[in-house]
Amino acid sequence: MVVRGPTLFSGYWNAETANKADFRDGSFYTRISLREALRMNSPSRKGSKYMIKSGGENIYPVEIEQLLLKDPRIAEVSVVKRADSKWGEIPVAFIARNDEDLAADEVFTICKNNITSYKYPRQVYFISENEFPQNSMGRIEKMALEQTLEVILL
Repeated sequence: MVVRGPTLFSGYWNAETANKADFRDGSFYTRISLREALRMNSPSRKGSKYMIKSGGENIYPVEIEQLLLKDPRIAEVSVVKRADSKWGEIPVAFIARNDEDLAADEVFTICKNNITSYKYPRQVYFISENEFPQNSMGRIEKMALEQTLEVILL
């Protein structure tokens, strides 16, 4: 994806090599594919309405999802809430893997290295990409995943 406009920043501070790579002909080359940009900006990813309240803190699943999607071993992810007697709600991640060797411990490590501890998913469930429930627009239905989680925990 390439960005150009009057409010575009002029370059990175003291980073000539990066500037040469990312800025050409007055445009900024983001290194984000159109598919990634559409996924990050879709209403299902924005998280404007879907929020997890855990121990008095607000957690926006989109932040966790975008972090995890940066890992090439992860094809798809959706973070949903689960009721918890201590915290009220906790985040739980459903993940489709590109690499079958990816384990839950590695997902936790990604989170521990990049976000604050109250945002970590407390559980990780691996499913295939075609198991994500989607609406007619192709967006993941978080409520359906919450219901799946309830069945799993019975």
